[in-house]
Amino acid sequence: MELLILLVAVIWIPLLPLRFFLHGGIMIWRRLEGKTFWIFALYWIVLSLILIRSQSVLLEWRFEVSPSLFTTGLVLVFSALLGHLWTIRILGLSTFLTRPQITPGKVQSSLVAAGPYRLVRHPFYLMEWFLLLGLAFVTSSSMILFLFTASVISAPFITF
Repeated sequence: MELLILLVAVIWIPLLPLRFFLHGGIMIWRRLEGKTFWIFALYWIVLSLILIRSQSVLLEWRFEVSPSLFTTGLVLVFSALLGHLWTIRILGLSTFLTRPQITPGKVQSSLVAAGPYRLVRHPFYLMEWFLLLGLAFVTSSSMILFLFTASVISAPFITF
């Protein structure tokens, strides 16, 4: 469980602030073109090393979980994974892997109104919330519960 908690921290803690720059600073990323990968990689490596160094603090934030809450967490994680696969299938893997906001010339994008997009505007964010909440219940990690809350609170600022 500790490895799972640390993995979530290394993925989502750098991701939350990065979204503000990614969505808010699209023109900056477009001007940087191919250099964005190296900027993202350096940012992620530095922050990941800091997080791994402070893993004892991240791992000690725990709360009590009942068996029914643990089961609910498993259902949420499984549903999130299926939802992500469904969304990737509708979008296509190439659209999923290349961000049209940053490299508009590489991806021909159009409005998608099929699959999960006919139900919700941003299915990836919804599935992320399911995944984080489910992982918080499964691992009993307060840190992951905090990441879930931060992701939900920050969504209106980066999606609209």
